[in-house]
Amino acid sequence: MDDAYLKTLIQFESEKKSIAAAFVLAIQLGLFGGHDFYLGDAGRGIFKLILTLTVFGLIFSLVWVVIDLIGMPARVREKNRQLALQLVS
Repeated sequence: MDDAYLKTLIQFESEKKSIAAAFVLAIQLGLFGGHDFYLGDAGRGIFKLILTLTVFGLIFSLVWVVIDLIGMPARVREKNRQLALQLVS
């Protein structure tokens, strides 16, 4: 095996996101965007954090977290796919 390939593989393994960690963060800190920050979507996390501070936004954020939980596996796979493409190019 090539050294560059091994370095890329090691870097991918150390930086890839975990579906389990994303689920735990969504369940515990979902209203505050914890899972969004973990997945590298800081803008989305900040928006969710600010939205949660309003009464109407709190209700909306609860629904948004449920929707995020449903789509979490696909979202994490996509983030890992993007990471892999970034490392190979």
